[in-house]
Amino acid sequence: MMSKMSNKYILAAVILVTLSIGIWALSLPPISSPPQSDNTKQHIDPNWTFPFENETATPLPDFRPVVAEVIPSVVSVTTETVISSRFFGEYTEYGAGSGILVDDKGYIATNNHVVEEARSIYVELADGRTFPAETVGTDSLSDLAVIKIDTTDLPYAYWGDSSSLSLGEWVLAIGNALGEGIIVTQGIVSRLNVSVDIAGNTLYGLIQTTAAINPGNSGGPLVNMSGQVVGITSVKIVASEVEGMGFAISSDEAKPIIEDLIRYGHVTYPWLGVSIYTCLLYTSD
Repeated sequence: MMSKMSNKYILAAVILVTLSIGIWALSLPPISSPPQSDNTKQHIDPNWTFPFENETATPLPDFRPVVAEVIPSVVSVTTETVISSRFFGEYTEYGAGSGILVDDKGYIATNNHVVEEARSIYVELADGRTFPAETVGTDSLSDLAVIKIDTTDLPYAYWGDSSSLSLGEWVLAIGNALGEGIIVTQGIVSRLNVSVDIAGNTLYGLIQTTAAINPGNSGGPLVNMSGQVVGITSVKIVASEVEGMGFAISSDEAKPIIEDLIRYGHVTYPWLGVSIYTCLLYTSD
């Protein structure tokens, strides 16, 4: 009997507490957002919108006139090299590269590594004509070479001043990429006066560009927006973590070497030789 009375008192107490909490909650003032400081109100602008200055931004350049001007002077180079192998004997290996007509008499600038040790060289012009080519001269230190085809009245490239290039300037790389014919890629100048070591040989005065350079581009021109050759594409860094790091030999570095190869068939570099001799001096007592 006492247990039943206790349960009734407990139930009544719970009901009383619940009713008290509900009445207290109803008596609270409504929740409002915290007051904003005067400093915040000073910076509020209900009429603010994004500026529209970009509507008058300069559009990207039109590359088509540059390509139309340069492409007639760009050639595809195909080489045949005889390879000797212990297992397969002698066989012919075919290579692809690019070149630039430097005058109307058939002289073509390209890379040394494109024609090095080639038994036969063939050049295809932009108009589809194909000619055998002879090596005029090569220079492994600069990775430059000159070859010649026996024809005249050819369209040739105009050369620019690579020292006037600026970082961020638009450039085009044109060449026989992957041996698939003349292909054009665009990019900007990333760095200037770069040195790169290739198999123990250092190339100096290179132009780094984001324009895509692929196998077969070697020897082709890097041109500015005036259609002038400012470099000869030569090498790129290939790695899974690397993108857009191609290099071209600057026109200022290439022009005197090309001239020497055409005039003399080789390049003469200044050299200072120092020899050490051991001398025995005899004196008499």
